[in-house]
Amino acid sequence: MKDMGKKTRMDVGRIENKMQKEQIKEKLKNNKAIIIVFIFWILISYSMYLAYNCEWESAMGQPVDIVEVGKNEEKETVPLKEQAVSQEIKADFNVMTGFSLYFNMENVYFDGVLDTELIHKDSNKKIQEWRIDFNEIKGDGYFNFTLEKPLELKKNETLVINLKMENHSKFIPKLVLADNKNRSKAALEINGEASDKIIPYKIANGNHSGLRYFAFALYIGMTIVLVAMTIMAVKKTKTEHCFVVSALLLGMIYMFVLPPFVVPDETAHFLTVYEKSSRLLGEEALDHKGNVLVPSEKLWGNVGHKTAASRDRYLDFMKGVLGKGGEEEMGSDADKSVSTRPALWQTAGGYFPQIAGVSAARLFHMNSDRILFMGRLFSLLWYCFVMFWAIRLIPFGKTTLFIIGILPMTLQQVVSYNYDSTLLGICFFAVADLLYMKYVKEKILWYDIALLTFIVVIISLVKFVYLPIIGITVLIPKEKYGGVAKKRLALGVLAVSSVIVVLAAKLATLNDIAQPAAETAGRAAVKMSLSYCLGHPVEMIEICYRTLERQTSGYISQMLATPLGYLDTPLPEIVVYALILLLLFSILKCGDEVRYEVRDVRRYSAAITILITGMIMAALLLSWTTEDAVQIDGIQGRYFLPILPLIVVLTQNHLIVLKRNIDQYLIVFMGCVQCISVYFITLTALGR
Repeated sequence: MKDMGKKTRMDVGRIENKMQKEQIKEKLKNNKAIIIVFIFWILISYSMYLAYNCEWESAMGQPVDIVEVGKNEEKETVPLKEQAVSQEIKADFNVMTGFSLYFNMENVYFDGVLDTELIHKDSNKKIQEWRIDFNEIKGDGYFNFTLEKPLELKKNETLVINLKMENHSKFIPKLVLADNKNRSKAALEINGEASDKIIPYKIANGNHSGLRYFAFALYIGMTIVLVAMTIMAVKKTKTEHCFVVSALLLGMIYMFVLPPFVVPDETAHFLTVYEKSSRLLGEEALDHKGNVLVPSEKLWGNVGHKTAASRDRYLDFMKGVLGKGGEEEMGSDADKSVSTRPALWQTAGGYFPQIAGVSAARLFHMNSDRILFMGRLFSLLWYCFVMFWAIRLIPFGKTTLFIIGILPMTLQQVVSYNYDSTLLGICFFAVADLLYMKYVKEKILWYDIALLTFIVVIISLVKFVYLPIIGITVLIPKEKYGGVAKKRLALGVLAVSSVIVVLAAKLATLNDIAQPAAETAGRAAVKMSLSYCLGHPVEMIEICYRTLERQTSGYISQMLATPLGYLDTPLPEIVVYALILLLLFSILKCGDEVRYEVRDVRRYSAAITILITGMIMAALLLSWTTEDAVQIDGIQGRYFLPILPLIVVLTQNHLIVLKRNIDQYLIVFMGCVQCISVYFITLTALGR
């Protein structure tokens, strides 16, 4: 008995030791993720520190331009050779902290001194004078004259800038002259003689020092993202919950590092949303010409110009959202209405989250930047809601869908006014729901068909080329429908609803495509037509082949991450490589994971991918490409994002099996890659 008790105690001890070892191994495994993130955080912190000291701090000291008059692209110049130059400026601003003049230095160093003085013409009072050694001015561009203290002015008060050059070298600096298109704002005199030109100038009000708070908030935001994603990965939080937290945090950051109208075509999409919001609120939406009415000159000042992410846009948007960028009451003064441009023909189906956000902001009389913010925020919230259910329902590939859902390009589209914010979520959910119904759900009920019908309607209203995704429905066994007849009825409902919606929403577009192209300005301007394509089938095959041959790698980069904005914000290639690796590793399975037979779905997914790719190419061939083109114009990689989840099916395999689950590492690494992306977006933008 004693031997039995001793043996039992020894067995218990061995079991306890084994459990302790397993616990230690688990802690070490979890600590690996923490150590990796901590090292990365140190590196990204040091990168931001160097960027701030070497680049950002200098950029933040640059003046904020509130008025810019004249273009510096003109060829006419005036030499500064001991002659008096005087320019009057009428104030249409309230506060001035400095001004800038454009000099043409022809990349030559000068030996001379420029005397400059600023005079208040009405009182003949000298405000300030500058004596500048021209050796300090290097290269062409605007040179800044900063006032010792801000100058407060009333509207239409006149200032005079007097310039006198003492030149001591054979090279003579020049002032570039521009056409004086608005003579009520400025007037130029050279040696007392009036000129019909002006010196291009900028009026400044302060600098960009407020961006220090932007940079600090960005750093804190990135730190929170890393900490949150690491905690969720270590605790093995459900993927759908992890996605919502990650997408909300990263989406909020993307809203500011890619401010409004930086995303392609966002101007047109916003005006379309605003027009539909006006109709919803019962307000006047269009003028007599069919142009959208917006009730703020400031709002249209932002909308009306295609802008890149820059320190000016960062500062304006940050101040506006915080309520410090102008508190005009939006929609309360009909006299302020500004006529803009026509809205897009798109129906409200692709914009309902943004319409809800903009309408709510207008009801609370928010300023223009908060209106822009609210529309984007509602779009992000809707996307997170849809993706939560997509990741929860999809029977396999949850981590892959997680990564696809927060790719840099995906988030750019999701936090914008583009209808892709609705389309992407709907397409991702459609794939997940159809796979769930095929492999998990035991019986297809009426509300499943109703949900699929809703998906069909939304896709048809936004971009019908993605409708083939719904075709996976035919692979769901008839037994789940309750028999062949019920399955045919369900498929018929989906088919009829898609045809009706497509014809109703796109009939005008389809009619335009079918018409022969009109020659407008020589053969180079002849748009490809359906009749031309049918008459030249071999040429069409060659164009399609050359497009795929030469642009596929570019489409992959554009689909995942770069370039962002108006194709003017590139990310390092390492970001694209890292994202590809993350996607590839995410499709690998552990030995203990449930395996599904996907042979039929894989074949169908391949066919869908080919069909949708062909439809995208055909659409851009007929809408953007000219008859003398050697490849299809207008295709962007982001057009293929809706079908990217199909790689979950296409890449299912039983050849490579992992010994343990690596999902937590993939989530952590995805957070690191996103922080790199955000850092480089900001690094580029703050230098502008």
